[in-house]
Amino acid sequence: MLKLRKYVKSDAETIVRWIADERSCYLWSADRYGHYPVSPQDMNALYSDADPDEFFPYTAYDENGLVGHLIMRYPSSEDRKVLRFGFIIVDYLKRGRGYGAEMLREALKIAFSEYAAEKVTLGVFRDNTPAALCYLKVGFHPPADPDAVKEREVEILGEPWVCCELEINKADILQE
Repeated sequence: MLKLRKYVKSDAETIVRWIADERSCYLWSADRYGHYPVSPQDMNALYSDADPDEFFPYTAYDENGLVGHLIMRYPSSEDRKVLRFGFIIVDYLKRGRGYGAEMLREALKIAFSEYAAEKVTLGVFRDNTPAALCYLKVGFHPPADPDAVKEREVEILGEPWVCCELEINKADILQE
């Protein structure tokens, strides 16, 4: 059974090993690091620079060890009803077995109960089909607000990558 716990610095050593190549690195982190490979020191420095009242990294594990990682953060310091998930990754040797969906479901429980979020958002690159399918399976969907940004273009590796916005509301979960 998968569980989530707060990230500790020693997790970085394992997590960065799951990033198989440069393209995977950017699919995972967008432009947040700006280089590949990402070292454990890079990861810990980025996390240490974040405001601990607005940035919450978690690590997923089971009886065999670490299996995944994600962060939750407030995209706006004024709005504590919306959390954003990011840096979502599963050990590449364990992908395709439901760990990603299970990790997201556990993270949503935390987001809605511990952080009192009403909505969780995330972005996924259009070309990251396995991740997008996982998010949709969990219940994420394009923003319902007709005025919300649904896609944005980001330059990655000198190319335009399209990032699709997805969200899930607490009410969506309660209806299941």
